[in-house]
Amino acid sequence: MRQLYPILLLTISNIFMTFAWYGHLKFKSTALWIVILASWGIAFFEYCFQVLLIRLVTTILAPPN
Repeated sequence: MRQLYPILLLTISNIFMTFAWYGHLKFKSTALWIVILASWGIAFFEYCFQVLLIRLVTTILAPPN
């Protein structure tokens, strides 16, 4: 089960990134600075999942010393 955590976190991370970078195309009438702040705000959560993913992968999938 622990080997599935990286796959799950990577999927969640990619969903956040998709919303961050492609979601702004639906809001063309919104001011650019609001769109930029919203995109970077969503990308922050993507970054948090990436950091957690890297830490899990290095502890779960790393070969023993």
